[in-house]
Amino acid sequence: MAAAAAGADEPILLRLHEQAPTLLRSAGPDEVVMHRLQLRQKAHELGIQDYVVGVTTVANPIPHLPVGASNANKTIGKRWLLSAFEDNNLRGMVAQHGGDSGPSCWDWIGRNLLGGRDEQEVLSYLLNHLRYDGSRTVMSFFSEFHTLASAIVPPLPDGRLCTMYASKFPAREYISVVSACDDIYRHAQRRVPRELETYAIAVPGTGVTLVGDPDRDPWAVVNEPVVGQTANCRFECMYFDATTTRPAYVVPVLVQCRPVLEGEHLTVYYGADYFRDYDLGYGAAPSRELTDIDFDIFLRRIGYHYKLRA
Repeated sequence: MAAAAAGADEPILLRLHEQAPTLLRSAGPDEVVMHRLQLRQKAHELGIQDYVVGVTTVANPIPHLPVGASNANKTIGKRWLLSAFEDNNLRGMVAQHGGDSGPSCWDWIGRNLLGGRDEQEVLSYLLNHLRYDGSRTVMSFFSEFHTLASAIVPPLPDGRLCTMYASKFPAREYISVVSACDDIYRHAQRRVPRELETYAIAVPGTGVTLVGDPDRDPWAVVNEPVVGQTANCRFECMYFDATTTRPAYVVPVLVQCRPVLEGEHLTVYYGADYFRDYDLGYGAAPSRELTDIDFDIFLRRIGYHYKLRA
């Protein structure tokens, strides 16, 4: 690693342009976990992560200093980490029991300051309960979502993350585009491969059949509503006219049209032509149609890029 290579020849003191993010006295386990994410990000930004968070290997999964770390860098890393604690007593306890380096203190904090909860458990809880309430920018919200999601081990599949992110928006006020499909099959033009029939859905009234890959397309893993339940998503198609450089095309879009209730998942009605051997609930209730302006603005806001195959 770069920091390890620098060693004693490049004291990390030269990189410390900012104090560590502060952990308030009133912080509980959830705040401690979020603070650890902030510390990790800031340490990475300053190039001192190896001396604060430490390095891990398959042979030694416990955070430790890089090989060849100087005593000066070892001390500075620990001091920078301890400077994050607003509570003097808590800072002293970590300094006394956390060991003689930043990584050893980092490990001790994770094992002793989370109220007996596992850090991954707390991260999953925070990610699942995160909701956009309109009090900040969408980019700020996306940054927090990305920070939490990136810390989950093992990593969540991209399709699940995309669906999860879309479900965080209250659809009464914000149209939530869950997925734009880039593989379009028409009934009369192409036969749906047998192995993909389970993930093939005809969009009513369009002549378009969606054929999805569950490992890549978020909409392909959205189930139908169960008996007594009304779907919270619907399919729409966005039509775009031909230009001098591009033929006309249609983009099937999965749209969340109401909030996801407690204990509920994203659901969509597959249409009357879908073969099913189970009972189901109802399709989504009528709501305003998605416009091309909505579509364009929302995709830009969430930084979601899609490709179109003519």
